[in-house]
Amino acid sequence: MAGIGDQVVHKAEALLRQFVQDDPSLACYIDNSLSIPKVFAGDGEIKLIVLGQDPTVKKPESRKKITTVLNLTKGGSLRGYLEDVCQKLGIELDHNVYATNLLKNFFVAPPTQISPIDIFKVFAMSGSHFSRRSCLSFPTFLFSPWVSPSCPLWSLRGLVHR
Repeated sequence: MAGIGDQVVHKAEALLRQFVQDDPSLACYIDNSLSIPKVFAGDGEIKLIVLGQDPTVKKPESRKKITTVLNLTKGGSLRGYLEDVCQKLGIELDHNVYATNLLKNFFVAPPTQISPIDIFKVFAMSGSHFSRRSCLSFPTFLFSPWVSPSCPLWSLRGLVHR
């Protein structure tokens, strides 16, 4: 899995640049001062996929500390929760989990606080978002259970591209 985080980031950045070039009015919603966080990819067989919403947290100063999806390379309550889930499934977070965000980039504010556009729908169409195809390199992808710690994510059914 070495390098997959960089590959996903580079592809997402390129797609996002093209998307904003096609519609410059969307640039005001993106926080370009921050890099897209790398995906979290276990070093073994992927048996669980965790799908977050986007990396934007409420406090702008906290966003600078996010370098990996869901901050899973650091301790914290979400990592602890997912370690517990993994233990109950008989797998290990650092070996059997792939975590990514539906929307890869940071926004100037949490998407639920941005108006007048529906940021989820508009940016999910950018192509820089999560794609099931991006996980097909994992042989067990089609059979892997999914977990999403982000409730608003479920309102995006149909926007996750195959």
